[in-house]
Amino acid sequence: MKNSNKRSILNVFKHINKTNGFIVPILFLIFNSLKKISLFPLFGKLMGLVFGNEWIKSNYVIPEMWVVINLLLAIVGKNIIASTNYVSFAYIFLFTSSFRVFTMLIYQINVMFFDRYEQWYLYLPQSEYVDSYKIQSGTRIVILLLINMFEYILHFTVIYVALNCILGNSVGNVTLLDSFELFFNMKDLSIFKDNRIMIYAYSEICIGMFMNVLCIARMLNLLPNSNTVIK
Repeated sequence: MKNSNKRSILNVFKHINKTNGFIVPILFLIFNSLKKISLFPLFGKLMGLVFGNEWIKSNYVIPEMWVVINLLLAIVGKNIIASTNYVSFAYIFLFTSSFRVFTMLIYQINVMFFDRYEQWYLYLPQSEYVDSYKIQSGTRIVILLLINMFEYILHFTVIYVALNCILGNSVGNVTLLDSFELFFNMKDLSIFKDNRIMIYAYSEICIGMFMNVLCIARMLNLLPNSNTVIK
């Protein structure tokens, strides 16, 4: 495995030249490495053990199951913290929601910018590269992006509720609606009573802007070609 990783890294550096530049290959290497932090591959292996490896090949149900499971975990986490007010539970769900937000962001950056280069940078010489990167469905991608946007909002709500519990109600009563308005940059940050939470609020606003742009770009890509009177 280590030798394979070294070969992959060397293959990426072979593509750094005056034609390709160095920014895209280096960023590809960084984000391609970061996506390995995700727990989704372990979930896929678990599904393979349960249903068989043949069943999970090219199976688009598994990513959708993963999204639904994480949504349910966020809902459960928010309710557990709010009803019990146990600091230990707050720390657990603070970590899981923060981790999920991070892995979702890395995944979406890779899908948007870098996954299409994986075959070229890691496996094939430039002369043999064919742009064979395809998505299953543009409509499906947009729907999943919209679900991911709601999941971001929900996970940030869990984070705020958890921090409110950990810091002794110093964050203030941040609701799902507050998180929604922050995500779409419609909320004033003065709702927070503790400056230590600002990093999460700013992160949600930045992720919200990125997701809005990404979703709009995907939607525009779905628009049919149309003839115009004026050329």
